[in-house]
Amino acid sequence: LIGVQHQVKKTCAADMRLVSADQFHLTLQFLGDVSDDQLSALKDALMGVHVKPFEVCLGPLGVLPHKKQIRIIYVDLISEHLAGLAQDIA
Repeated sequence: LIGVQHQVKKTCAADMRLVSADQFHLTLQFLGDVSDDQLSALKDALMGVHVKPFEVCLGPLGVLPHKKQIRIIYVDLISEHLAGLAQDIA
């Protein structure tokens, strides 16, 4: 992912700030605003999810919110295990 990040910066003329690799994350489900009570319940539920290591393939790049005002560049991850994991935490 770091290589993809640097290639995008080299290719784009826009002035962009790269996040460090320790800030990379995987979003399985976006929750929006969560209350403290909900957060506590979510943490408890997620502690019960156990995942064995698995491989992913890099998919296409995307942007948010839209192409004319890019705030975030993301890469899709492709893996049959991700869909199952997303269902397990839903």
